[in-house]
Amino acid sequence: MLDTLASAPVHTPDPHPSATGDGGPATDPGSGRDWLAGEGMAYPILDTLRDADWVRYEDPLANVYTASPDGRAHVAFLPEHPAGWPAPLWEVSVDLRNGGWRQEFHTGVPCELVHAFVRALLTEHRSIHE
Repeated sequence: MLDTLASAPVHTPDPHPSATGDGGPATDPGSGRDWLAGEGMAYPILDTLRDADWVRYEDPLANVYTASPDGRAHVAFLPEHPAGWPAPLWEVSVDLRNGGWRQEFHTGVPCELVHAFVRALLTEHRSIHE
């Protein structure tokens, strides 16, 4: 039995699997687990906001600012944050002028988690106004 175990192929998973490039999770083929893509995939989130009719503005530094149709909620993707480094990569805020709230996501937070947060925000906003 030890001879069989010694001759079996050994799979060592890559500790840093790469993203698939299509916005989906990267996969470690030997483990059967999906991995999150990382923080730099802004377009799925920005596309979701565009599809919800949010207004979008891009500054010359490549920062992207979006606002809900009613102007009360904002999502900003800030790869070149105006405050310098370290600073959040994403800022989500709702009704700050009237005692609302702000959530920041720093580098290292997978975009899929930010996307899920934004989708939940959109879903909740729709359910309140229906």
